[in-house]
Amino acid sequence: MKITICTHKVKLKKAIFACILLVSFTHIVWAAYPAKVRDISGREYFQAVKEAIDNAGQSISAALYAVSLREDQPNSQVYQLCQSLVDAKNRDVDIRVCEFPAQG
Repeated sequence: MKITICTHKVKLKKAIFACILLVSFTHIVWAAYPAKVRDISGREYFQAVKEAIDNAGQSISAALYAVSLREDQPNSQVYQLCQSLVDAKNRDVDIRVCEFPAQG
């Protein structure tokens, strides 16, 4: 019984040490490879996403939630983004889309 408790404590200490080591290593990796990040929320979203799609050269992976595409509204932002995906496919860009339908 005492051996099991001791082993359990050793495993717990090893697990805690591994987590600390992992967090420390992750911090080093992030510091070594800084990322350029910009806020594209609000009004900047559409133009930033459209530019990213239009400038894609190899592949695009997108997750879409409840897309409502209406052909009678070709000037809508949703339609323009979908058209940009079609244009990218025609440029031989690999397109992967995962759509999540609306709940309700």
